[in-house]
Amino acid sequence: MNAFKYGPNYGGNLASIHNTFDNQLVSEKSTAALSQSTENMMVWLGGQDMFQLNQWGWIDNSNFTYQNWSPGNPLNATNYMCLALGVTNRYWYSIDCSTTLPYVCEFPPSA
Repeated sequence: MNAFKYGPNYGGNLASIHNTFDNQLVSEKSTAALSQSTENMMVWLGGQDMFQLNQWGWIDNSNFTYQNWSPGNPLNATNYMCLALGVTNRYWYSIDCSTTLPYVCEFPPSA
């Protein structure tokens, strides 16, 4: 997935979410940034289940303490190991990492 490469190329990472406020903010900003209909739209976040099955983590190595999974998620399958945010319902989904989606990156504050 190219999204995992974009952020680090510019000094950032795919976004990690640590509370309800951040989840809402990313959802609202994503909705505003997308020019097409956002119904059923998802965006990549930096969550992965790559290292140990059913052990989710953020690619920036921050703590994975807040969760907002859609009912039935995360899926316990070896091909659904990346995390996407539903921008209208604000739920998280485990989906195939090869799925083409827009993505949200975060960068450290500039001096």
